[in-house]
Amino acid sequence: MSLTVVLFLVSVAASPRPAQLDFLVDVSTHFIRVPVDSSAPSQGVIFLAATLYQPRFFPSAPAVVYIHGWGGRRLTGTDNLAYKIAAAGYVVLSYTARGFGGGESGGQVSLAGPNEINDLEEIIAWLIDDPDRVIGPRVSKIGVVGASYGGGHGFQIASNPRVAAVCALVGWTDLEQSLYPNGVINYKLGLAEFYAGLDRDAASPPFYNYSQLQFDMFDAAAQGRPYSEQVKRKLSNRSIARRDENARESLIETRKPTAPLFIIQSWDDYLFPATQVMDIYEQIESPKQIYLGRSGHPPGGHAYEGEEIYFGAQVIRWFDHFLRGIGGKDSRAVSSAPAPFGNNIYNTVSLPSPRVEMTPLYLKPNGALLKKKKKKKAGADTAGGAFHRQRIRSSRLGAEIPTQADMFSATVEAVSSLPRQLVYTLAPWTEDTEIFGSSEMSFYVSSDTSSDIDIIVRSYDVAQDGTETQVTVGVMRVSGLQSGEIRKVTFRDFGDHWIFGAGHRLRIKISNIDFPDFRPPGANDDQPSTITIHYGRDFPSLVRLPVLRR
Repeated sequence: MSLTVVLFLVSVAASPRPAQLDFLVDVSTHFIRVPVDSSAPSQGVIFLAATLYQPRFFPSAPAVVYIHGWGGRRLTGTDNLAYKIAAAGYVVLSYTARGFGGGESGGQVSLAGPNEINDLEEIIAWLIDDPDRVIGPRVSKIGVVGASYGGGHGFQIASNPRVAAVCALVGWTDLEQSLYPNGVINYKLGLAEFYAGLDRDAASPPFYNYSQLQFDMFDAAAQGRPYSEQVKRKLSNRSIARRDENARESLIETRKPTAPLFIIQSWDDYLFPATQVMDIYEQIESPKQIYLGRSGHPPGGHAYEGEEIYFGAQVIRWFDHFLRGIGGKDSRAVSSAPAPFGNNIYNTVSLPSPRVEMTPLYLKPNGALLKKKKKKKAGADTAGGAFHRQRIRSSRLGAEIPTQADMFSATVEAVSSLPRQLVYTLAPWTEDTEIFGSSEMSFYVSSDTSSDIDIIVRSYDVAQDGTETQVTVGVMRVSGLQSGEIRKVTFRDFGDHWIFGAGHRLRIKISNIDFPDFRPPGANDDQPSTITIHYGRDFPSLVRLPVLRR
């Protein structure tokens, strides 16, 4: 869950070399005592390694806590973001979250659970109370900035009354939906998270620097089975929102942010999709701002030059306004960078944007997408394959940890003459067409082979020369299909802000096996698994596209 780009402030690009700023900031290392278990403080303590950056010429100063990404560690030295913020007049503390940093911080990682959030609260108390008498400037207010894993912390701590401002960068609001979107196993990114943070040299088996939670999820993913109710509860406890009966994210009342909250999220992020924060944005009642950009987790691919400078400037502006009382807020509460990017940031007043119009596109025979619903008899298309797991196996709860190569060793074979995916293409756009947000899929599906299937929909921009560029993806697990049943299934994709050029076409590809990105249901392993999409007068399967009116 580590951020794929480094954040820079505008002042970084124009500032002197770090050595020329050494007289402005004191840098020191500290080990902060926290309980091993926040629910049972009497069980002892562990220590978190932290770097403290202090401005020398301020009698009092706001403090900013910086939280790193998954598998990361505290910032050190003088050539980093924390140092530059301190040089601007902030006390900054960057600490290594429990279980990370090669053992420099004690404890076990448990996915930003109650212990990690209590650690952050202890860090805030340490800055305010200064029990070790090591802070020069008196701390006046507290801000928090975190990216990815740190962004998840940021969303959770935004309801703490001791926090005066938060910048949450590419984090999650609903961790369950991040790792299991619509019940589908987010296999490649979930496994990448598991291996990226595991440190077998820093702790002892069976779980090493992890708690059992990570192994519970790893084993379920390996076997292609649903996560347990216990895991579901734990993921919910690490979230500020949950999916409601309308398949939209809804803020949990007791976890609503109260601190001014600046959100940076990426359209090109399939781990923490922008859809999550777009759903909850209007539910936030504290001062808020959101930037929907291009820098985040994989797949990426649509970043533009200078973006990190743009949102770095917004972060420092947010802290200046709410922690120091200087400067104004950006009047553009909602900003978004489209792709392909042409120096045009789109601004709107709310989410969803009032200019978005959901345009229906109907699936038709011969791979066509049509804007009009023509009354034709029912038709159907079938695709599928056979998924062979090969060396994929569970860890047996830490008794054995398979290699990454083993976990990605599966193969997919064709089933008779069926295609692996179904392809539907729209006629060329007659003018530039811009979409903003998530498309909604409404499909009538069945399967002659499987009671449990995944639906994976990838959308593409097809240029006039035939070149395909992926726009986004949507996934849905369908369970309990009966023989002969045709079920209507509705879900949304991860969304995007995209401009189709005149003469370009929209293409969607539908499949039920999309390994290694998503792990198919384990009940189908080594068995033919097909999906049938029905369309026509009686089964109007369609895609509703969020077109931005001019």
